[in-house]
Amino acid sequence: MSIELNDEQIEGFRAAFAIFDKDGGGDISSNELGAVLRALNQNPTEAELQDIISEVDVDLSGTIDFDEFLEMMKNAAKIYKEDVDDFRDVFSIFSNANGTIEPSDLKSVLNKLDQDLSEEEAREVIQDANLSSKNCIVYEDFVKLLSGNH
Repeated sequence: MSIELNDEQIEGFRAAFAIFDKDGGGDISSNELGAVLRALNQNPTEAELQDIISEVDVDLSGTIDFDEFLEMMKNAAKIYKEDVDDFRDVFSIFSNANGTIEPSDLKSVLNKLDQDLSEEEAREVIQDANLSSKNCIVYEDFVKLLSGNH
């Protein structure tokens, strides 16, 4: 399955590419990639940088051009979509007919997993994860909870 991008998304990726392409040469070298990753508090070795580049360097130039970068972003989007689909599948296992996870649902599931949880503890977990201000967890809360974005 190939991810199709609209013009706005492509322009957004073009802007991101320009951030990586510090010298404006039309490609991303291992030095440029390393600088950006270090700015993001990563500390890749030269070998790791080469591995990243070689994964997407279709023309074997030793750098990443915009088309290769765009393909890399499409692959990342596809992985993200698959993760979201996986989250939806897991949520459906835990959720009730209303499409929510109630404290009693959470307690039941965790007790089946040998996690002894009182009704009050289940309410506290849901309250902590309850980003939409309801007395239950809705799908959007669940995704944020699992992805660490709460």
